[in-house]
Amino acid sequence: MQISLSPIRISLMAFLPLALACGDGAEPAGGADASVEETLPDAGEDLVADAPEIEITACPDRIVLGEAGSFAFRVDAAHRYSLEADGQSPGAGPLLDEGEGDAEELIGVQISSDTLGLGEHELRLYAQKRSGSEVASAICTTTIVSSLRVLYLNGRFTENSASMVRQAMELDPRIGSVDLETYGTLNPSPPSLEEMLDYDVVMFSWFNASTFASGSSFGNRFADYVDAGGSLMLLGHSMDIDTLLGRLVTSEYVALRPAEPGIHSGVHTLVPVANEHQALDDVSAMSTSEHTVTTVADGATLIAEWDDGDPLLAIKGKVVNLTARIASNDAELSGDWEELLINAALLATEATP
Repeated sequence: MQISLSPIRISLMAFLPLALACGDGAEPAGGADASVEETLPDAGEDLVADAPEIEITACPDRIVLGEAGSFAFRVDAAHRYSLEADGQSPGAGPLLDEGEGDAEELIGVQISSDTLGLGEHELRLYAQKRSGSEVASAICTTTIVSSLRVLYLNGRFTENSASMVRQAMELDPRIGSVDLETYGTLNPSPPSLEEMLDYDVVMFSWFNASTFASGSSFGNRFADYVDAGGSLMLLGHSMDIDTLLGRLVTSEYVALRPAEPGIHSGVHTLVPVANEHQALDDVSAMSTSEHTVTTVADGATLIAEWDDGDPLLAIKGKVVNLTARIASNDAELSGDWEELLINAALLATEATP
C-alpha cells in the first residue's frame, strides 16, 4: 500500500514591534533626545522573539486496516497531541490516543476493526506547541477503512465465477480484499495454517474429493484455522457427500451436514427462517438453479432455507455454511446474492467461537 505524505503547517505569528535600531554611531529611533526606555513595551507585556511553529510532516491520506493495522504520524517539535475518530473538532469524536513529547517524534498508532467498527472513518490528529502565551496548532486528517481480508479457495469453479464472487464482495467497503487461490489435481494441498491466519475469513467452494485424495487434509487444516480464531465460509458443493472430511466433519465444526441425494437441480428461492437476522439485511430475494442438500447440525442456527425445505444458510461458532451454487454460467442466479455473501462473511467474523 502506498501512503502519500501531506505536510500541514499552521503557525500563529504574533510579533510585538521593537524599535531597537541601534548600530555603530546611530542615534536611537525618535531623535537624539529620545531615551531607549521609550522603545520597550509596557511593564507586564509579553515579549515574544519567536512564535511557536509545529508541523505534522507525515500524514497518511488513506489507510486500509486490512493491509496495515498500524501506522504513524510524525510531529516535528515539542508537542501535545490527541487522536480522535469521526469528530469535526477537538473533543467531538471518540478519543483513540493522546500524549505529549519533548522533541520531534514519530507517533505510532495501533488500530483494529474492533476499535472502530467496519467501514470508512475519518481520523484527526490534533497537535499543539506552546511558547509563553502563544500556541501553534496542526491538524492531520486521515481516512481509515476498517475492513476484512478474505482468502477465497476455489476448486472446480471457472475463473469467471470466482472473479465474479470476488468483484461483488470487494464493492463493499467493509471487505478490504479478496485474494483468490485455485486448487485441484495440480495443487491438491490446502494452504498452510500460517498463510490462512493472515486472513479474517477463508471461503471454500466446489470441492471434489474424487479428483484428488485430500478431503481429510483440507478438513483438518480448516479445523486448525477455526481453533486459532479464524472464520470459515463453506459454499455450494464444498458440502457434497464425501468431499470435506477430517476433523472439521468428525468433530462437528460444520453448521450443515451433507445429505442424500447430494444435489437438488431446478430453480429454488430463498425463504427466511430468522427474519430479523443480520445475515438477511438488504436481502429480499435470491434464487439459483442448483443447491447442495444438507441437514442442520446439532448446535447450529438455521437462518434461511430454500422453498423446498432444504437448508440454505446456517452458522455454528465461526463456521458459516451457504448451500447456494453461485456461478457465472447459472442463468437462474438472481436476487440479492451479493449482499448475502457479504453478510455471511461479516457474520462469521463477529461470531463467538
